[in-house]
Amino acid sequence: MTTKKSVKKMYCRMFQSVMKAGISTIPWRTPKLMKGAGAVRHLPAAIKRRGLKKALIVTGPTLIGRGLLDGVLEEMEEQGLLYVIYNKVEQNPTDENVEDAVKVFLENGCDCMLALGGGAPLDCAKAVGARIARPNRQIRQLQGLFRVVKQIPMLFAVPYNGRIRLGNDDIGSYHGYSDAP
Repeated sequence: MTTKKSVKKMYCRMFQSVMKAGISTIPWRTPKLMKGAGAVRHLPAAIKRRGLKKALIVTGPTLIGRGLLDGVLEEMEEQGLLYVIYNKVEQNPTDENVEDAVKVFLENGCDCMLALGGGAPLDCAKAVGARIARPNRQIRQLQGLFRVVKQIPMLFAVPYNGRIRLGNDDIGSYHGYSDAP
């Protein structure tokens, strides 16, 4: 092994050791998971229990077009929660998608996000949270380790990969959300 490779390997090992030691000092949010058929129906109550009032719903056009969010939206209304829908997320979210969703979030006074769909809406919502936490940075400047250390708005996520049988009662059959400390 050349000297250059051994120095690089030593640097990587040191970096890993420091990160492993430091990870215990970081105040990570612990995601909570609700699962089972119809669990998504309990999501609006979880949002309300946290004192949140208005959600930005981040999704793609397919779920809305098929009426798959109707049950969640009805439950949001029953709980007295307001919401705004951003459904222009592309299969591979662009910076423009993120910036448009940030604008919708801020203009409508949202205090949390609900991401429904596959990886694209979930990724877009996380990027929106990063941009809201760091408003003076462009999304490209927020890529990498420890670029967003400020708390993002509460994010509730309902992953759906298209292989789960959907009805208005059990979209995806599970959801998780990040609980604020």
